[in-house]
Amino acid sequence: MGSSARRGRLSTSPDAKAAYTEPTASDRNDAHPATLGRALAYIDEHADKPITPAGIAAAAHVTIRSLQYAFRRHLNTTPLAHLRRVRLSRAHEELLEADPFSDTTVMDIATRWGFFHMGRFAALYRDTYGRTPRLALADKNEGQKTL
Repeated sequence: MGSSARRGRLSTSPDAKAAYTEPTASDRNDAHPATLGRALAYIDEHADKPITPAGIAAAAHVTIRSLQYAFRRHLNTTPLAHLRRVRLSRAHEELLEADPFSDTTVMDIATRWGFFHMGRFAALYRDTYGRTPRLALADKNEGQKTL
């Protein structure tokens, strides 16, 4: 058996997978609430900008793996899933505040908050808020009553 076949077999073994998915002692030590607080603050302050896991980790002063572990441990989610929820919430607020008779479109608001696939945005919005983003934009007063 050649060395490349052995490497392939090793990389798919259960032990190899556990080595990459199990948090290290350092990850566990860095995954405390203060880490999470710094990461959440960074996400809230920069939700309208391009954000990467590396950027969030740097702001929280931890490794990416520690960041992921902190989110999983304390919020049962990932940093990017949390970012997506924050952005969706901000898009929702903007849809409700927009003048339905202005030139503002759902696409304008969605792309401003980092949603570039309108079908996915609409599906996520509908799953979260129970109606389409277009209806939220068109019926501003009805949307404010549901908050």
